[in-house]
Amino acid sequence: MKRINGIILSRRFAALWLIVTALHFFVWPSATAFAILVISFLTLLCHVQPIQKWAARLTLPMSLLLVLMIFTPRPAKALFGEDIPVLLSILAQAQLQVQQLIQQFDLAKQNIQRLTQRSFWMTYTHPSLQDVTRNTYGETSRWGSMLNGSPNLAASSWAAATVGVQPNVALQNEQLGNSAALARLASVEAVDGSATKCLATIAQYRADAAANLRAQTSLQSAQLDSSDATNSEIEQLNLLNAAQAQAANEQRSQNMMQTCLIEQQVLANKMERDSLAGHMNFFTEVQRYDTTEGNAWIGAGSFLNSH
Repeated sequence: MKRINGIILSRRFAALWLIVTALHFFVWPSATAFAILVISFLTLLCHVQPIQKWAARLTLPMSLLLVLMIFTPRPAKALFGEDIPVLLSILAQAQLQVQQLIQQFDLAKQNIQRLTQRSFWMTYTHPSLQDVTRNTYGETSRWGSMLNGSPNLAASSWAAATVGVQPNVALQNEQLGNSAALARLASVEAVDGSATKCLATIAQYRADAAANLRAQTSLQSAQLDSSDATNSEIEQLNLLNAAQAQAANEQRSQNMMQTCLIEQQVLANKMERDSLAGHMNFFTEVQRYDTTEGNAWIGAGSFLNSH
């Protein structure tokens, strides 16, 4: 212990400490660093014989002064004119950050809240009714089963419930686009194909509706659930995605049904057009006959009465 005290009080240690405090003062200049530098200098002077007593007397007061400087509160620096706009800008940025934090907090609060009463959102839907077409002599024996969800029975059901067209080889000599018989045959064939397809579409739609009922019921149950298991943000987003996917599938099915309606309307328009064209052609033939025959039949009534 005496050896350590001797090292601390030695001249070399005092000089080394003076160098350290001097470097500290030049790197971080302050009043406290300057006071420490002065005390270190006086400590070094205590080892010089001519002024040893004088330096020892000054060391204690300077140490007390250093303690007072460390613990004395320092006054704040005054603001000059050019500093006020900078301070106002800093305060404005701080206010904006506080407002953003408040908005983020409110948003997080809304995200964790949930509605506890959702039963008033519930809607009801009626499942598709079963077809009850009467079957007397077997003409519609498969019709009901087909419409109730068996699209593979569409062709045979339509064929059994309609009048077939007998083959006529004489029609092959008719001119396309100028034959009423071929136009009527085309109408029958087009209606048969379109009706068979649309009946299969209706049957498939009803089969899909029965298969999708479980998924729709499950989604509605999850949407009306008010527990924590289905009310997290990611869970709610998943429910939205599921609802949009179901709506997209339903929209595609409805588009197919709408296409069938348009196709049936086009075929009805074709048959109406063929009928009008037939009347116009008959009128044209009558006019042509009157023009070509002239007055050949004038007085035919009196001629027949005289015989």
